[in-house]
Amino acid sequence: MRSVQRFMIGAAIASLGMGWAVSAEACHVCHKPTCPAPTPACAPALVPQQVTTYKTVVDTVFDRVTETVMQNRCRTDWKTEQVPATRTVVDRVPVTVTQTRCRTEFTTETFTVNRTVCEYTRVPKTVTVMVPQPKTVMQDRVVTVCKPVVDTVMQTQCYTVMKQVPQTSYRTECYTECETVNESRQVCETVWEDAPAPSGQGAAASAQSTVRVPRQVVRTVNVARQVPVTKTRQVPVQSVLCVPERQTRQVPVQVTRMVPEQKNIQVPVTTCEMVPQQRTVYECVVTPKVVAQTCTRQVPHTVTEQVPVTIYQMKCRQVTETCTRKVPVMVQEQVPVNVTRCVPRQVTRQVACTQTVWVPAAAPTSQVASGQASPQS
Repeated sequence: MRSVQRFMIGAAIASLGMGWAVSAEACHVCHKPTCPAPTPACAPALVPQQVTTYKTVVDTVFDRVTETVMQNRCRTDWKTEQVPATRTVVDRVPVTVTQTRCRTEFTTETFTVNRTVCEYTRVPKTVTVMVPQPKTVMQDRVVTVCKPVVDTVMQTQCYTVMKQVPQTSYRTECYTECETVNESRQVCETVWEDAPAPSGQGAAASAQSTVRVPRQVVRTVNVARQVPVTKTRQVPVQSVLCVPERQTRQVPVQVTRMVPEQKNIQVPVTTCEMVPQQRTVYECVVTPKVVAQTCTRQVPHTVTEQVPVTIYQMKCRQVTETCTRKVPVMVQEQVPVNVTRCVPRQVTRQVACTQTVWVPAAAPTSQVASGQASPQS
């Protein structure tokens, strides 16, 4: 870009130099074929001019392209296989063994035992015993007895009596009364007035110069009429009210009271007297005596015997079985995978370059173009 600008500026300067150096070209100010010496009046005037050139620019553009690529992937599969397995089995085997066991047996034997036996003998004996004997005696005692006595007492009693009391109250009563109302009314009346007779009616008109003419007259007349008017008034009303009134009176009441009284009464009293009495009592006399007694007892004896006993013994044996198990196996497979990659490509485009060039003001466009083309040639 900078090289192009430098080239354009150089071409413009070369064209200006050629215009000033060659005398055969016409002056752009005085328009003479020859200008012996450039004067200030004939000096070329430079004017800025916008020159647009187009430059080819190559850009690199990256496009996203989706491709399908086969990739190797490992997958784990489970394979079923038969494997022999040996295991130990414990069995319970019954075995008959003879064991020696001791058994206890009892034998009956007789022996003599001397025992002491007590003999009881009842012996009569006379004893004196004090026996209580009851005796009833009447005794005098003073007892306080409460005797009921009935008395009549006057008590004050309150009671309620309804008493009639006259009462005057006022109530509102409506009544109708006629009142005189004066009203003004417009009345239209006909009034005859004398008016001069019109001319040209002959001899009769000349004899009588006035004529009776009716005229409408409106006048106001006052009219009185009776109008009913509703009014209210307070009317006294007599009523009787029953008012409760409390009164008291003396009422006889029977009252019972207890009066203590002393009395002498005969009360039976029982007493006990101890009286001696002869009784016969039997006493037991114990006499010890040795007696021989024959007894039987069981004597234990230990007896040894051989008894067959079945016992269970644990025996181990090896058992081979076929077992099924799953074994992991790695399997490789081709899997299509979508892969996106960026692909570069060249794109050519025209770029506009604008630059400012100073050219003579009166120079034609053809000269400017030839001045630009001459350096290129």
